[in-house]
Amino acid sequence: MSPVGDRPDGVERYSPSGRIPLLVHGDLVLTESRVMLEYLAEHHGFVDPCSASLGLHSLHRNAMALVDDYLVPLLFGRTRAGPDELRLDEALGTIEQVTATAAPGPCLLAFHVTPIWIAFQSWRPSGVVTRAILARVGLREWLDATAGLDCLARTAPDSATHAEDVARARTAGLLSSAAR
Repeated sequence: MSPVGDRPDGVERYSPSGRIPLLVHGDLVLTESRVMLEYLAEHHGFVDPCSASLGLHSLHRNAMALVDDYLVPLLFGRTRAGPDELRLDEALGTIEQVTATAAPGPCLLAFHVTPIWIAFQSWRPSGVVTRAILARVGLREWLDATAGLDCLARTAPDSATHAEDVARARTAGLLSSAAR
């Protein structure tokens, strides 16, 4: 793990663009966080509780894709416009629907979605997305419960580290100042 804006020495050997996140395990090199989580879960024999139902497992993957494709760009300010209210409502509704059927325990959905929730609270505490999640009591409670799981809490940066990451991300141009 490296601070936001810093690239570990030698990262270009595996990622010529210097793109992070990056997972190197033997000859395997992965650059997508969702795929990394799935690989680590399968490699270490983690059993995802939703795998028994293809439909439910697909809903979990859909929620994770919405986080990656819609919420993360809003977190980093990588969109020209702020969040579209209808799209945000649709994305959060989908995530809320899935979390309503999943106990707040260790699962791929929690490992993927919860760190983004933690980042929104630290990086954009008064932003539109943070306020929208706070207004969805069931979703917020699930995210807060999973954030308190030991397996997630151990890997989450403390508030001082988050503040340093925000400052570095803004300095590096990775995070806009606009609240989204």
